[in-house]
Amino acid sequence: MSPDILFENIDKLPPIARQEVFDFVSFLVQKYNKEITNVEQTDKVELTESGKKFIDKRLALMQSNPKSLSSWDDVKGRLFTKYNWK
Repeated sequence: MSPDILFENIDKLPPIARQEVFDFVSFLVQKYNKEITNVEQTDKVELTESGKKFIDKRLALMQSNPKSLSSWDDVKGRLFTKYNWK
């Protein structure tokens, strides 16, 4: 969605709803700025041993049967259908 259309749609909202949109956007900016700062302050993120085993197991499963994998378009299609997204 282009910024112009987004702003037009926001302008159509009643004042209380516009304030909620602005508050939510402010919340998201603060949240993700904080997360980015935390990640930048960490030199390296380590997986736990159980996390490594999980990833290795999923990788082996994927490599043992590549035909069972779904394309990204198939996955998106299922999600859009399941959650009635447009």
